[in-house]
Amino acid sequence: MNLLLITGAPRSGTTGVGYNLALPRSAGLLYEPFNYRSGVREIERPFEIPGVGGFTEARLDDIVAGIRTLDLRMKSGRRGADTPIKALAKRLIGGRSNLSYILCRLNPLLSTIIWKDPMAVFTSREVALRLGITVLATVRPPAAVAASYTRLNWKPDVGALIRCFQEKGWHVDIPAHDGEPNEASSAIKGAMIWTMVYRRLIAWSTETDRLHLINVQDIVDDPVGTYRDLYTLCGLPWSERIEARIGKEYAQRADRDDHQAERLPKTAHVKNRDLSRINEYGKRLLTQAEKDAVAAMTDSTWGELRAICDRHWARIRHRPPTAQPLVAS
Repeated sequence: MNLLLITGAPRSGTTGVGYNLALPRSAGLLYEPFNYRSGVREIERPFEIPGVGGFTEARLDDIVAGIRTLDLRMKSGRRGADTPIKALAKRLIGGRSNLSYILCRLNPLLSTIIWKDPMAVFTSREVALRLGITVLATVRPPAAVAASYTRLNWKPDVGALIRCFQEKGWHVDIPAHDGEPNEASSAIKGAMIWTMVYRRLIAWSTETDRLHLINVQDIVDDPVGTYRDLYTLCGLPWSERIEARIGKEYAQRADRDDHQAERLPKTAHVKNRDLSRINEYGKRLLTQAEKDAVAAMTDSTWGELRAICDRHWARIRHRPPTAQPLVAS
């Protein structure tokens, strides 16, 4: 079974890319098996890192083997805030991760699994370099990600992630911040996670050419052309049906009224959202102090990251049509 990992920082566009790469009938989307609430039972915390907290390379290998063969045991995904109807649905069929798993298993044409999972971002090096799996890491501006954390009122345990980085020896990737990280605002926590994610991905991108950093703005600017090239890179079948569907989807987004973003609900995934407008709307959710702090924390990494995305995109677009998938360096 062919396997692709779509990852990146949370709120960086992994969901849209994952669903659009899963449009062929021979592909199936597996939604966040590394989600510690609704994913596989072996995942104990957000952002598992091989070699940290008892999460070994062998455990990673076993989970990836289960993903490839669709032999997984999923959690129910039930949460205390669930409505009675949602709780009943999760009791019967599980959460979103398990539902995607069931749909993959029921697909008789399945030959490619699109593993969509920002929670697996710190496995990217092992997955790409050692296991030989193509990884697409989506990239979105740090201010937009920080604003998204504010909109959703997300309050992740950044302190726990910092301790994991310290245990791993990734001290240089921990952003400077005055005060206790877990007492910071949602926006600052989002910016800290964004920084740690992409500093790691930048370092790993020099070790393997199976890891591709994709600026989602390139998709917004040329959705059909960008996805056509991504399909070629990933060995996925492109068709007139898929081209028409992607073209129609992004045309509808472009025609949507500007004021739609003002009514964005406090949910993680907004149907038919226009990313450019949401990014602009998101900036207005940050206080000036937060904007300044996010910029000070991320500007250097963001500049380097955009240059790397441009190089990776040039590499993808200039590959011969008949070229074989790139191999690990």
